[in-house]
Amino acid sequence: MRHARSHHRRGSLRCRADALPNRRTTRFRRRRAVSDVVATIILLALTVVLFAAIFAFVNTFPAPPPQNSNQFQATLLYQANASNPGTTVVGAISILHLAGPSVSGTGLVYLKSATHPAGPEFANPISISSGLNGSATWNLGQNWYYPFPSGEWPILPDNITIYIVAGSSLVFSVILPGQSISTPPTVVQTWVAPSTPGVGVSFTVYAAIAGSVSGLTVTLDLSTVPGVPTGPHAMAQNAAGQWYLTIPAGETTKNGTYVGFVRAVNTLGQIGSGTVSLVIAASTISVAVSLSTTPAVQGTIETLVATLTYSGVGAATALTVAFWAATGSTRVYTGVGPSAQTITGSGTATYQSTTTWMVPYTTSSYTVTTSVNVTGVGNALGSISFTPTIPLTLRVWLQGTAASTCTNSSSGTCPYVEADLWDNGTGTSAIAYTVTCYINNTATGKAFSPAITGSPASITPGTVVLFKTTNEWQPTKTTTYLITVVVTVTGVGSVAKTIVFNDTT
Repeated sequence: MRHARSHHRRGSLRCRADALPNRRTTRFRRRRAVSDVVATIILLALTVVLFAAIFAFVNTFPAPPPQNSNQFQATLLYQANASNPGTTVVGAISILHLAGPSVSGTGLVYLKSATHPAGPEFANPISISSGLNGSATWNLGQNWYYPFPSGEWPILPDNITIYIVAGSSLVFSVILPGQSISTPPTVVQTWVAPSTPGVGVSFTVYAAIAGSVSGLTVTLDLSTVPGVPTGPHAMAQNAAGQWYLTIPAGETTKNGTYVGFVRAVNTLGQIGSGTVSLVIAASTISVAVSLSTTPAVQGTIETLVATLTYSGVGAATALTVAFWAATGSTRVYTGVGPSAQTITGSGTATYQSTTTWMVPYTTSSYTVTTSVNVTGVGNALGSISFTPTIPLTLRVWLQGTAASTCTNSSSGTCPYVEADLWDNGTGTSAIAYTVTCYINNTATGKAFSPAITGSPASITPGTVVLFKTTNEWQPTKTTTYLITVVVTVTGVGSVAKTIVFNDTT
């Protein structure tokens, strides 16, 4: 029993001893953990210092020069050498702007030859604007084209270097190897002068042709342009080597944007083609109408006048002029302008009706209208409205013995009321009238109408009618009278005249 207990106690102590940590091992482990942290920090510090040293070293390197972003495609355009048959020369150079910003037209293009460096065609730079028809900038997609002057063509074979310089920067450079080959004709450029002609205005279409141009035939087809004869028409060549065709004035009839087609064929049967864009501007017209005399008076003869303002620039553009007058919706007159008329713009022209209109004897209002049609431009209307004035003038007076000695209406010693009427209209027709005389007594407010007649019984425009009371009139003394004569002309109107008579005797 004792032995068993002793053995059990020793086993328990052994377990306790095994369960207790070793102090030396713990201290070793603590020192080892601290070393790992310090090592990591040191490694990070070394990494930062090393990266900073490398960055400082690399940063001292000089920066590369900025690269130009412009891209171009240059082409040598060949042609036969007329002065030396059997040889080929460079007739022109074409450079297409493919990418990058615009280049100022003040820039320069330098050409250098490997075979003929002293050639006159390589002596001076060429301005960018001169190869762009005078444009101030060379934009993306634009083709720069330079034809060498006659007699200064680079002779092939040759290597030609092209430099494009803008300000102090070299924008582009390339070496083009020239070869003596037969290339088909190429329409490298087309343009119109003036650039935007008006309707009916003369203009010229130009084309620049490169490549093999021996025995070249060039035609222009403007069938899409209204008024221009259809089909291809031969173009001629000027001293500068440009092909051209002039369209006479008066052929185009409608504004708009159209496309023409240029076709070039050389002696080898090689064909080149291109297009030309044609913009025809709209011309504007306006017209005003007036009468030959104003104010218009009933019964007077009027000539209608149209004043046309035209913004076109064509010469001798045909036009027609029409006139009419109406009261309400009813036309009372229709006339025409002179025939076979033309106008040369821009400016103002006056046209008169070839027929005349007698203004009716009515007090109606009238609207006078003119219509002008300019061939290929359009129609314009102008109008005025007016009410004609009455063409009547009336005078009234007393004729006969003075009222102070008048004793009665039958004695023959009292005055008559007389008047005359003048119709200042024109024409030959006699017009009926009616006439009335009124005498008002201002003291009593009473009025009476003595009989009054006229001679002749009707009035013709331009003549005078005399009116007179049939009996002498006996006024009451010391009274004021208002004497009024009223005349109404049929279809013309009425006119009245009043005089004051003071009987103070």
